[in-house]
Amino acid sequence: MNENSPAPVVVGVDGSDDSPSTVILAAAYAADRQSPLRIVHARAWPTYTGNPPLLTPPVAPIEDEPTARLIVDNARDLVRGVHPDVNVTGHVIDGGPAVVLIDESRHATLVVVGSHGHGGLARRALGSTAMDVAARATCPVLVVRGEVTRNGPVVVGVDGRGTSKAAIDFAFAEARARSVPLRAVHAWHHSTNLVDTAESEADGRQRARSVLDEWLSDDRGNFGDVVVETVPVHQANPARALGEESAKASLVVLGSRMRGALRSRLLGSTGYAMVHTSQCPVVIVRSAT
Repeated sequence: MNENSPAPVVVGVDGSDDSPSTVILAAAYAADRQSPLRIVHARAWPTYTGNPPLLTPPVAPIEDEPTARLIVDNARDLVRGVHPDVNVTGHVIDGGPAVVLIDESRHATLVVVGSHGHGGLARRALGSTAMDVAARATCPVLVVRGEVTRNGPVVVGVDGRGTSKAAIDFAFAEARARSVPLRAVHAWHHSTNLVDTAESEADGRQRARSVLDEWLSDDRGNFGDVVVETVPVHQANPARALGEESAKASLVVLGSRMRGALRSRLLGSTGYAMVHTSQCPVVIVRSAT
């Protein structure tokens, strides 16, 4: 890849029913950013669970080359029909889908994945590829979920920690690109030993607004054209608050740290819950802190 060329938007395709909508959304992001679009299909090899007999002939990948190429070519043709100005290329890469896309994230501005893949079980729960990529990619990851629209507000979760900054920056840029409002959500709750009163409710809400104002101040100055709505929510479970917001949103943006061994720890409990339950697409923005 040319070091002087803009970083691409990367989208993973597998030929499933969800692939076209995933590709179209990825193309829209590439058009917004004036970035090239790189369509990637991972051609996985079967794995042995035991010792194969000696002199066993080499095992071919699950898909043959023509089938894999057709998946990529169909996706590329779809993009050219919808966004003819986007510079789009298609690539078949041998390897597991998650491994391939995580490697692609090292040189990408955004990786886009569908939330489901082939197979009945995979379609009833979040695809393992989407989960692994969202947890381990080194660039922002868009998981395509629920209703795909670009008209609703962009929602960003603000937790008042270092993970919020990169997510807020991303969310402001997206709200501007879509010409929609930004809703910044901070969930707060009292400790269990404090009785709720009208005064404590007002104090808690004011503290939540102060957190939001502090973390939004820089981007409000840089994105003066973006309408900002601050949303302090009295809710012990941030994922529940964000899940309710996702019903009317076009995008939910969350921050995540690059640490921990388990996927739920890499994403954080809120991110882990949202990529499973959000009613609209979710972006996980990695923070190095």
